[in-house]
Amino acid sequence: MTVHFGPDADSAGRVYHRWGQDGAGKTEFFYVVLNFAEYQQNVSFRVNSPGPWLDLIGGPNFTQGSPISAPSSQLNVNVGSNWGAIFYMKS
Repeated sequence: MTVHFGPDADSAGRVYHRWGQDGAGKTEFFYVVLNFAEYQQNVSFRVNSPGPWLDLIGGPNFTQGSPISAPSSQLNVNVGSNWGAIFYMKS
């Protein structure tokens, strides 16, 4: 499933993007990926940088704190059934 942002009714997936300044003037980026389907899905979405991105939740398909790269600023991740992920980067 390729998601730009917001709901994707055909695939029961969502991607949200939030960003803001931390106290030191650095920008923090968060991408929240949710899968409401009864099966694992591959989710592909654009990000603002190749990374590295950190997975903040972990879970069945990710290792918490493991960096993930986004070649061509496109993240491709497998998200388990009724599960989600949060990817984080500070620049």
